[in-house]
Amino acid sequence: MEESKSPVPPEEVKVEYEKKMDFPTALKEVIEGKKITKIDWDNRNINVFLKDDLLTIAREDGTLNQLIISREDIIGEDWVISN
Repeated sequence: MEESKSPVPPEEVKVEYEKKMDFPTALKEVIEGKKITKIDWDNRNINVFLKDDLLTIAREDGTLNQLIISREDIIGEDWVISN
């Protein structure tokens, strides 16, 4: 098996990617320029980020929409940083 050429060891990437956060913590990550997603969405190809000072959701098909935040989103503790 070929050795990974990533400058970051795989276990460090996995730890950050799988670090579950509550909504306020996830929003701080978005403000810092990171993209987030919810494990509950069961599709890591859906990302939330800031665009024109609005929370924007990028769907799997490439469409962009303003995120409409639900109660489940606010109380959820399954937000993760997405790549």
